Amino acid sequence: MSAPITLAGGDVRVTVLPHVGAKIASIEHLPSRRQWLLQPARRWPGRPPYGSSFTSAPLWGWDEMAPTIDACGGLPDHGEVWALPWSAERLGDGRLRCTVRGRRLAFRLVRDIAVHDATVDLSYRLSADAPTPILWAAHPQFALNHGTRLVLPAALQRLIDVSDGEQVPAERADALEQPLRTVARGSGRKLYADPGTAVGAARLQDRAGPWLALTWDPQQLPYLGVWIDHCALAPRPVVAIEPSNGYYDSLERAVRLGRAAEVTPARPLRWSLRLELGTQGG
Repeated sequence: MSAPITLAGGDVRVTVLPHVGAKIASIEHLPSRRQWLLQPARRWPGRPPYGSSFTSAPLWGWDEMAPTIDACGGLPDHGEVWALPWSAERLGDGRLRCTVRGRRLAFRLVRDIAVHDATVDLSYRLSADAPTPILWAAHPQFALNHGTRLVLPAALQRLIDVSDGEQVPAERADALEQPLRTVARGSGRKLYADPGTAVGAARLQDRAGPWLALTWDPQQLPYLGVWIDHCALAPRPVVAIEPSNGYYDSLERAVRLGRAAEVTPARPLRWSLRLELGTQGG
């Protein structure tokens, strides 16, 4: 099944491209006509060649990154699965299952999407043929409008800037509420929540009213990355809210830090994300 697949709930429409890394191509809130994911300038591009650099392909949509983010140990940039075809199976009632197998590491990743009302639920299962450390992170490139706010939990006090590959203490989390004010046009930043702080939510709020809330279980996904791109790589401003099971970006580095998830044949990993969409006052 290689054609785009559209799932619709009452207020939300989601389109997935199984053959293009199971990319989530579109998340639309129908009442407000808000498209939350960055879109390409023209038609949706095809799948990039395996091993491509992320920056050499068009930037848009929502990618799954595994088993690494940065290239390392023979693993390609942005991981493997974004540049592989996934199989797809409709499960009925606005649900879709996509499955892929790694090439260099023997793992299997399954992602179920269920769309209902104004909610999108994503459930993941990762299994492997042998004990294997694997770093997974979501990479949704959410399109920012003028004045869109990023709201992080009040308990998160400290952020760490890893933009240059080093861990540098950065400003307080509430300073990111206006993300584009922290990044000059033509630049980008990658920050992480302090690994010692449990974070399980983030929210985007448009000035005009539409909002998107992303939630997850920090026991399953203990790390949160935030990528802010003020037209450095993407054609318009985006923020990527990236819950992850490893810290940070390179699988090799995460293993050295003791902050990489390990999957075994007897212990598959499971995690989930929930998106809720709405309009303030609507």
